[in-house]
Amino acid sequence: MGVWQSTKMHLLRGLLIYKISYIYCYYCNSFMWGIIELLIYFDHFLNRRKYI
Repeated sequence: MGVWQSTKMHLLRGLLIYKISYIYCYYCNSFMWGIIELLIYFDHFLNRRKYI
């Protein structure tokens, strides 16, 4: 009984953390992609300046 109770709690907590992290990751991913695109753009810009 006690084991099942703790397992259920553990699963519920895991599900909650999963949902929260999913929402966070959704925003984080768009944010990260924005940063990555900026870095690629800057890299491209710097490389172009190097060749000129």
